Amino acid sequence: GPVLSANEAAKSLDIARQGRGPLCLEAIGVEYADTFTRTLFVTFAPSAPLQAFSDALKNASQTPCEYTLNPHLSLLYHSGLSDAEKQRLARSVSVPLGELRFDALAAVWIPSEPRGKADVEQWRILARQPLL
Repeated sequence: GPVLSANEAAKSLDIARQGRGPLCLEAIGVEYADTFTRTLFVTFAPSAPLQAFSDALKNASQTPCEYTLNPHLSLLYHSGLSDAEKQRLARSVSVPLGELRFDALAAVWIPSEPRGKADVEQWRILARQPLL
């Protein structure tokens, strides 16, 4: 989305986290996709508290963007792997399923759609806030 200053990002995170404690999400599986940033990832079940936080963050942002919440945790970014190789990796990764607790938030500046290592190396953490 649009570039935020570190102060704007911190303010948006602070407003959105008010009254919220740590987020607990249920890990439900390991999947893969054709998108570079979703080569291999843990998927999470839909979560009303996470959706409420996402909505609050959009409302608090000075530069809101359209974003469809699809909770996941990336395990690997890689281009050029075959579907068979990604499937093999997804089956071989041992990830504890069940509830995972997240106790901090970060606003990350991503200058463009990441397509490789050089793009990811440009990412910058603008602000970080604990969830108490």
